[in-house]
Amino acid sequence: MADPKTYATVVSLGILCYDYFLTLPQEVNLIWSRRFTLGTLLFFVCRYLPFVDIPISLHVYTSTKLTAAGCHSLVIVCNSIQVVGIGTAEVILLLRTIAIWERNPYVIFGIVLLFLTSFGASCVFTTLYLLTIQFSKSHARACNAYNVHWIVLLDYVVILVIETVVILLTLVKAIQHLRASTSSWLYHLYQRGLVYFIFIFITSLSNIIIPVFAEDTNKLALTDFQRVLHSVLCSRVILLILQQKSEYDSRELRASHRADTPILGRFVQTALDLDSFMIPDEQYQQYHTETLRIV
Repeated sequence: MADPKTYATVVSLGILCYDYFLTLPQEVNLIWSRRFTLGTLLFFVCRYLPFVDIPISLHVYTSTKLTAAGCHSLVIVCNSIQVVGIGTAEVILLLRTIAIWERNPYVIFGIVLLFLTSFGASCVFTTLYLLTIQFSKSHARACNAYNVHWIVLLDYVVILVIETVVILLTLVKAIQHLRASTSSWLYHLYQRGLVYFIFIFITSLSNIIIPVFAEDTNKLALTDFQRVLHSVLCSRVILLILQQKSEYDSRELRASHRADTPILGRFVQTALDLDSFMIPDEQYQQYHTETLRIV
């Protein structure tokens, strides 16, 4: 009989595939037509890496033929990919936060320091966890984890700290912008962004609480779910920004929100600041000039 971790991984893979085909038309329209840049690289890493590590993870949980050494090797591969994937997702969230704060130098300094410190710490904690975890074989499956070090909790604490900072900074700017504008466009943009962040936050918190009470084999039951959620929601953040920018570029939207032009212009410009790491410099300058003319 499959354990909760296997079920959670199967559900996570289902969510990943379902969301991929659901948002593929948006990706084709908004991403594939762009010149390949650092931003598109971040998007593709965030979106497609889970299709590598989640199936490997599922194989580890269900195989009856792997040796203990084979289990350990595959877990190292999975965790290494997950560190890169979640790190990429956090970069996307932090860049969006910097854009919303209009590249405030204090915010940039704080966020860069936070990311470098947390990512370095996460690499250390993951390495220590991988050095101590061991596997035993049973009739049901080959990879039964035991001796799961408590330090793995600190990985999720680090992620939780980043997400708490992102939520708080986003809330502050949301209050400031929504007080100055009655635009439904801004409301929905912030609403969806905060919902995404809160979902990720709750999953990270669950990954801190569950290991305290669960058996070794189920301590990391929601690891793959958190991995998929980061991929799905952070990819949607980029698609949402590009979609909103595309709609704002239309004359109809500009005309319908003319009373809110100053606040909308500033907000779209911050979105373009984030988008500037996704598009060529000359195209960014074109958008920058156009937005300033509107304001």
